[in-house]
Order: sequence, then structure tokens, then C-alpha cells
Amino acid sequence: MSENFIKNLLAPYFFQWVVAIYESMKRFTATRILALGAVVALVGCGGSGGFDGSSFGGLLYYQSNEIFTTNLNGGNVNSVGINYFLGSMSSSKLIAASKFDGDNEIYTVNADGSDEQQLTNNTANDVRPSISANGSKIAFVSDRDGNNEIYVMNSNGTNVVRLTNDAGNDYFPSISADGSKVLFKSDRDGNDEVYSVNSNGTGLTRLTNNAAVDTTPAWSPDGTTILFCSNRDGNYEIYRANANGSSQTRITNTVINEFHASYNMTGFYIFYYDDTRLRRMDADGSNITDVGPVGASKMTTFVYP
Repeated sequence: MSENFIKNLLAPYFFQWVVAIYESMKRFTATRILALGAVVALVGCGGSGGFDGSSFGGLLYYQSNEIFTTNLNGGNVNSVGINYFLGSMSSSKLIAASKFDGDNEIYTVNADGSDEQQLTNNTANDVRPSISANGSKIAFVSDRDGNNEIYVMNSNGTNVVRLTNDAGNDYFPSISADGSKVLFKSDRDGNDEVYSVNSNGTGLTRLTNNAAVDTTPAWSPDGTTILFCSNRDGNYEIYRANANGSSQTRITNTVINEFHASYNMTGFYIFYYDDTRLRRMDADGSNITDVGPVGASKMTTFVYP
């Protein structure tokens, strides 16, 4: 990724970054405030003499068999390359992406499309990769054992661990920033609900429980809350809950469908896809803004740190 790209990514949003830090300070613990302060120092100092875009964030989306990166306002669009789809991005600027080569496999690739590395290689479909913000772990879906299950592996493709083992359809994994936990949706109990599991396969927990569809979960940056979409009130809307599933709150209220919500790294913004395009809103559901093109796939709305 070029220095000019990083500069263009950061420059329009420095004021918003300061506001985000202020808002975060009002609601975060002292430990998190110190962590955010360290991030601000990195942005201000530019690391080793330059900008570090990994400390700010951007948007990753899929359209017409191609993955794109953009800044948080939807500007400065860059193509990663064609034949990639359903990806996520880490702070090290590596994209974990599915790519069809006869079947679907998981790859990592730099944001400029260079240094492609194939991580899985089998006759099954390996899809929906979610890479942790620290770049250490990748969660993904595979039908290699007969049906869709959730797996996790190191970011170099080693140490593949199967996390789920049931007859249901386990899908849409979201791995936490530190790689320790994975959210996913499953219909194992009759309808789509949200579950969490530790990245070693222990601690399976059902987080939602109702007759509607609850799906496409995502972690907050600090791991204390989750986002998911549900049609429990008629159409698909975005909801927020504590990490243990408590305090489920609807944060959008429209007549159209909203899907695939993700926080930016400060937790100040939420990005999602509705029936028409990619959008951004404040974490409380206010100030909805268009940030992506019409036709961008609702299957991929990922915010990377």
C-alpha cells in the first residue's frame, strides 16, 4: 500500500478521529483510554517517519467478482484484484479472501493485490474468511467434513482447528480482534441464531434465542459488544448486544433491510449494507451516510482497523 494512499486515507478524517477519541473517552474504561491514546500517538508520529493507516481504518467491500478498499467516507477506492470475494482485512494490511480455483480456497494478499498466498488446498469449499485485527488467526467456513462448519487456523494456514461439529449450517464467522473468540450463526436449534465459541473449540454459547432469524454477527473492537441483523421486528434490522447476548437493542428502524454491520476500530461508526448500497452511521444509529456504490455486494461489508 502506497504512502499516498495512507495519506489520503487519514487526511480527511483527522478531525473525526479526534472526535471519536473524545467520544470513546466518555464511555470507555481507563485501560481502553490508554490504549486509544497509544493509537493516537502512532497516528500523530506516523510510526517510523510516515503515516500508519493500520491505526485508522477503512472499508472493504465486494462488487462484480472483485474486492475493493476505500476510506471510511467511501473515497479513495482501490482494487485488490479480480476473482476475489468474501474477504476481511487485518491491521497488517493482509486480506483473507476466498478465490475460486475449481473450488473455493482461502488466500492472503496485500491490499495492492501483491504477494498472494494460498492457505487452504482441498476439494471442499473454504469460504467466508474472517481475519483477526492482530493478524494472528483466520476463522472460516468449510464443508470439508460434509456440511458447513466453522474452522480457525493461523494466518499462515497452519494449525487448522475445527470449532463446530453438528448437523446444522454454521456460517458467517467473525473472529475477535485478538483471535480468541469466534461469533457465527447456526440453525442447529431449528432457526438461525447467533453463537460464540473460543478459538480452541471450547465455550460454545448461544447468544440469541427467538423464532426469528438472527445472523451475520460481528465483534466490537474491544470485544465487549456484538452486532447482528435480525428480522424479529418484520424486516432485517441491525441490533447490538453485550458479548454474552444480554441487552439486545435495535439500532436501525427503516422499511428496508439492513445486513452485515461492522464497527470501525474506535467503535464510533457502524458500517452496513442495506437494500440499495453501503452506508455508515454513528454507533447510536444516527447520522446515516452513503459510503459505497450501488450494487456493492451485501455479502461483504468489512471494516478493517
